[in-house]
Amino acid sequence: MRFSFLLLFFLSVHFIAFSQQVQQNQKIIFTKAGEPMPSPFFKNDEVIASFSAPDLTGRVLNLKDLEGKVVVLNFWFVACAPCVKEIPELNQLVDRYGKRDDIVFLALALDEKAEIEKMIEKTIFNYHIIPSAKEIVQKNYKVAMFPTHVVINKDGKVVFHTSGYNPTTISAIEKNIKLQLGIN
Repeated sequence: MRFSFLLLFFLSVHFIAFSQQVQQNQKIIFTKAGEPMPSPFFKNDEVIASFSAPDLTGRVLNLKDLEGKVVVLNFWFVACAPCVKEIPELNQLVDRYGKRDDIVFLALALDEKAEIEKMIEKTIFNYHIIPSAKEIVQKNYKVAMFPTHVVINKDGKVVFHTSGYNPTTISAIEKNIKLQLGIN
């Protein structure tokens, strides 16, 4: 009986500690007022490393060549449920701003081309998708949380960055797009 009491006490203490840890983690993921969590992989006003890689169509894209344009980067992978969940809203951003010649939407995917092509048969993704970007993502940016988004201004500097899923992420991205494009 004494052993059962001690075991129950031990489990209760650990459950409370675990609950507190979960609450602390939630505070990290969801910042005040439900704002998206800043990404630990980027800093505002930094010029991030460039890359050169082909998109799904074979067109080689070089981040350095996009200076003078606003660049919206998305780091994702096919099996990431939050990444796939936000694709329709990301497509709406492309629908609203993608016809402009001063903005580019790029998605760096960890997956191979065949996996992405299979996925986009069912879930269209209107970003320029760069497949097999795992090495770029890990070597250049060290991104380890998905989805991660970055908005880069026309001078090539980071103006917004966030990691993890948050229902307010897309509106925050759009707010920063509008600021960079001078749209009210």
